[in-house]
Amino acid sequence: VEEAVAGGVLKDHHGQWILGFNRRLGWCFVFNAEIWGILHGLIILQNKKWDNVSIRTGSMEVIQSIKETFTRPSHSALIRRIQQIWLEMIQ
Repeated sequence: VEEAVAGGVLKDHHGQWILGFNRRLGWCFVFNAEIWGILHGLIILQNKKWDNVSIRTGSMEVIQSIKETFTRPSHSALIRRIQQIWLEMIQ
């Protein structure tokens, strides 16, 4: 458990910077900070009506956890919310 900030960078399809974001989370596990960063980025993208999205993170554990929600339910409300937004964006 560490003092955490979730953040990320949104880039266009050429890799050009569009915007950066961050959010202070307080004390949490690094895994949860990664999830919060992805969720916050997806919310920004959804609000801007951008739909061609790829997620990049250094945590294979996070990516695996998100992928698994498409084949079985997750116990994490954050991951379920990521899945919900993702599905709304691709429809």
